Amino acid sequence: MQVNVFDTLGIKDVQSTGPIKSIPNVGKHKAVEYSYGTGCAIALEVTAASRSDVYVASGNDTQRACQIATQVAHMVEPKLPPS
Repeated sequence: MQVNVFDTLGIKDVQSTGPIKSIPNVGKHKAVEYSYGTGCAIALEVTAASRSDVYVASGNDTQRACQIATQVAHMVEPKLPPS
């Protein structure tokens, strides 16, 4: 698992190896879910030009990786500046 901060890339700049899926806000932050390799990430918008991503690799079980990434995103979100 990784939590990454991108201070010059917003959620519109996400690069994925699969589809980028809009999901309900996580707390007060817009969010998208995307795959990268066999992992899953949740990107949380901080500003239009910055974001924080939670990435989880889980072997070949991408669905499980997305579940874990979502749980961790809900833990990280309150620590982010308001969007």
